[in-house]
Amino acid sequence: MIKLSNLAQLFFLPLVAFGSNGIDYYNLYDNGIAPEPKQQVWGTCWAFSSVYSLESDLNSNEAWTNSTLEPRILSPYHMDKFSGFTRSGHDKHVNDSWYSGQGKEYRGSNLDNLEDGLVVHLGGDFHAAAAYLTNNGGAVTAWSLPELNYANKPHQKFSQITKQSSRYRRYMPRSIQWLELSKDHVTDLKRAIIKNGVVSTMQYMHQKPRLYSSEGREIHFYGGNKKPNHAINIIGWDDKMAMPPLLPGMWIVVDSDHVDDYEIHIGQFYIPYADTYVGRTNKYGPVQFTGVHETNFKSIYSHARHGWTNTFSSSDEVKNKYFVKSGERIQSVGLYATQAQDEILVKVQDPRGRDLCAQTQLRNKDKGFYLVNLSCKPHSGEVDIILASKSKEYATDGTKLFDLLLQLGSKGRELPPEGEPVLVKSKSLPSQSFYKKNGKWRDLYHYKWTSLEVQGRKIIRDKSANFAINLYTTDIGSDDE
Repeated sequence: MIKLSNLAQLFFLPLVAFGSNGIDYYNLYDNGIAPEPKQQVWGTCWAFSSVYSLESDLNSNEAWTNSTLEPRILSPYHMDKFSGFTRSGHDKHVNDSWYSGQGKEYRGSNLDNLEDGLVVHLGGDFHAAAAYLTNNGGAVTAWSLPELNYANKPHQKFSQITKQSSRYRRYMPRSIQWLELSKDHVTDLKRAIIKNGVVSTMQYMHQKPRLYSSEGREIHFYGGNKKPNHAINIIGWDDKMAMPPLLPGMWIVVDSDHVDDYEIHIGQFYIPYADTYVGRTNKYGPVQFTGVHETNFKSIYSHARHGWTNTFSSSDEVKNKYFVKSGERIQSVGLYATQAQDEILVKVQDPRGRDLCAQTQLRNKDKGFYLVNLSCKPHSGEVDIILASKSKEYATDGTKLFDLLLQLGSKGRELPPEGEPVLVKSKSLPSQSFYKKNGKWRDLYHYKWTSLEVQGRKIIRDKSANFAINLYTTDIGSDDE
């Protein structure tokens, strides 16, 4: 129940009237979205929130193949293990509680530098989810993977998860949008939910609720400025639900991790519109994963293991070079728009500057990842993937301090201290990414970046950056997307 001390804190919040689109109650559960996720172990809420959005988009768009053999479930633990961000394990990383890494036998997924990265199971964000999805062709089906919980030796079963398997089917979004909401964020977000479905967002979670609704559902709320520590999903709203002295109106959210006093999983609860983070635009989100579809790529070409980590400005054009293998057909380009309301021209050319695909213009509403399908001539060998954006800003992957959605407190010096950013190192090579300056192409490998200070260490970021531009191919003659 809400306490008087909490009420006193709430009275200092502005009493702002929130907009309405004329629908005072809406719940995507009424439309047959995915079943509530249950996070059995570890700090993987970011992966569960992302995967739940994928599953819900599939269900709402009836994109699953009709089959009684395959549950409508994708694997957050495959994302956790192979995100591309994690360092290798250490024997001090493992204990018997929910606060745990994977131990010294674990080989990290940050192949750019296995000593600097996130600790597996201990946090991530939606940028990490986006990098995993776009570099791996999507999330994999979970039915062929072991179930993980505290009662069945989860560390051992986690080690059995393989990156590749003939039994996997992969599902990838056509867009991952970081929503740009106006001051009337409630109306904007309602429209986004009606149009595109579930929203992944973040909150500062208290284990105990502030209040209970008349039907017994928990109400959680945070009005402070501590960093968010948990990822959840918004599935609807109730304009009439109230927690005085706040004005009426609450989001209906789904949570993978929260339990009640009896350790029973609580799938849904309410959060008022006035919450500091939930449903508001900031660096963590909110995010929508849309156009989820099954993929069957022959190859995925990428120089950006970590996706979009930084932004490179003031260049008319940028490009990545790739070498397409014989027998493959160029199908699509994956790119990040770093600005909302941008226009990005996509060109695919051979080394002589001849177009291999019809030039395509992307006009994006929100910033984020977009998969651009192309119509291309057969070609093998060297290709240039060229972007020209109206904003002159481009997404890069480079060494960065990650201020995670979740980073748990240290249980020893081998784990990152609570709340501190975590260094994730990237690596580049000559002749991978280029930017045009004064009409001449220059190698991004030689660009001079500002250094970072990490716990008294000076971290040089030179020779670590590439443009986050992916190329996707299929077998010649294949019509699969």
